[in-house]
Amino acid sequence: MTVESAAKVKAKKIPSPSKSNSFWLGLTLSNPKAINALTHEMILELKSHFTLAAQDPQILGIFFDGDGEKGFCAGGDVRTLASRVTKNPLQAAQFFKDEYEFDYQVHLFPKPLVIWGHGVVMGGGFGIFQGASFRLLTTDSKVAMPELAIGLFPDVGATFFLGTLPKKLGLFLGLTGARLTPRDCAELGLCEGIFEPSHKEKFLESLIAATSFEEVFQCVDAQKIQNLDNLPFNQELFTVVPSLLENASSLNELDAHWRTLLHRKPNPLSDWLKNALDNYFQGCPFSAAITFRQMTYEASRLSLRDCFLLEGRLMPALAARSDFMEGVRARLIDKDNKPQWSPQNLNSLEASQVSEIFNVAHLKKLGIEWELNLPEEIYGTKIPAPWKKCDAHSIKATFKFKNHVEAFAAMQSISELAEKSNHHPEWTNVYNRLDIRLTTHDAAPRVGGKLTLKDIHLAKKISDLIPF
Repeated sequence: MTVESAAKVKAKKIPSPSKSNSFWLGLTLSNPKAINALTHEMILELKSHFTLAAQDPQILGIFFDGDGEKGFCAGGDVRTLASRVTKNPLQAAQFFKDEYEFDYQVHLFPKPLVIWGHGVVMGGGFGIFQGASFRLLTTDSKVAMPELAIGLFPDVGATFFLGTLPKKLGLFLGLTGARLTPRDCAELGLCEGIFEPSHKEKFLESLIAATSFEEVFQCVDAQKIQNLDNLPFNQELFTVVPSLLENASSLNELDAHWRTLLHRKPNPLSDWLKNALDNYFQGCPFSAAITFRQMTYEASRLSLRDCFLLEGRLMPALAARSDFMEGVRARLIDKDNKPQWSPQNLNSLEASQVSEIFNVAHLKKLGIEWELNLPEEIYGTKIPAPWKKCDAHSIKATFKFKNHVEAFAAMQSISELAEKSNHHPEWTNVYNRLDIRLTTHDAAPRVGGKLTLKDIHLAKKISDLIPF
C-alpha cells in the first residue's frame, strides 16, 4: 500500500520475499516539477518515517529515491525559504534546524539505507545522499554543491563530507560549485556504485530479498557498473586542481591566483575548470569567505556531530543577510544572473565580519536562542567521542572492498603507508578499488559497501582488525 501526503513524500512497504512478516520501506520524494526540492513539510515527514523505520523490527531497511526524470533532489525549496526569511527570519532558521537534525538522523540510521541518486543530486539532496550506507548514482547523475551562487555556503554536512576530502578538494568544490560526474564521485569515495538508470527496477527486485548489510552489499556489488573507464571523468580535478590550491594561506591569495589563471592567454584550462572558476567569481564573496574558513580550519578539527552544530549556527545568520534574497532573485526569480552582492568583492570585506558569523552570540542578535538537537545517543547507539584527526597512535579509515581477502590486503597497506608517512598520510585510491582517507567520522559503522573501522591501532595484529 502506498501512502501519499500533502507534503509530497510517498511511503510504501515492500514485502520481503526472503523473510516473512518483514518489509523494506520505500520512500520517494514527489515534488518532480521542482526536481523534488525539499519543503519544510517534506523534511518533517521524512524525520517521522526514519524514526519509525528505525524502531520497527519488521522493516529491514529503506530504499529512498525521487520522482520524475530530472533527478533525486535539487536541494531545499529556496524560493519559499527566501520569502519566509523576508517575513520572519525565525521561520527560515526553523527550516534549517529541522533539515540538519534530519540529515544527522540519516547518517546514523542503524539499518541499510539505499539511496538511488539519479539525475540532479545537488545541495540538500546531496547532503541526504551522503548520509546513506549505500549511495548509488546513475550514469546520468549531476552532482554539485552550488550554494555560493545564492549567497549561502556548502551545508547539510558538507563541512564533513567535503572537508575530509584529500588535497583540499573539498575547498575547491565548495568555492566553485563545480559539477561532478558519477565517476568523479566514485573516485572521491562519494558513492558506492554507479548504475544504468534503466536498471532500477531490476536492482530493487534483488534488493528487497536482502536481509542484512552484507547481503545488500553483495546486491550492490553484483549489479553496479564494474568498469568505469568509459564513463565521463574530470581528470583535472585530480591532476590540476590540487596545484591550484597549494600555498594559499588566505582566500585573497587564492582569489588573485585564480583570477590570473582565468585571464591568461592562451588559456591552458579545460572548459570544465574554466566554468568552475567562473562560478566562483560570480558567486557571493561573503559566502566564499565563510566557506574558506569552514573548509580550511573548522573541517579538520570537528566530528560529524560538531560539523552539523557549526552549520546550524552559520546558516540562519547567512540566510538572514541580503545576499541570500538577492541570490535567489538573480538566479531563480528574475533569472538575470546579475546579483548585487554585499560586499561586492573580497577587498571590501573585513575579517571581523566573518568572525562575527562564527560567533554563537550573533544568533542571539537574530532572536535565535536554540542549538540543534543532536543527541549523542540516537537509535539506542552511543556515539563515540570525537578524536583528533591525525592521532599518532590510531587512525580511522573508510574502505571499499570486494571480499575478505581484499579487506585483509587493505589493512596491510594501511599499516605500511602509515608507517612510511609518519602517521600523517593523505590517501586516495590506494590498493586497486580501495578508497582510504582520514576522517573524524563519529557516525555508526557502515558495514559492507562502505565500512568504517574506528580507532585502528597500528600495533595490533592485522588479523585482529578484520571485522568478520
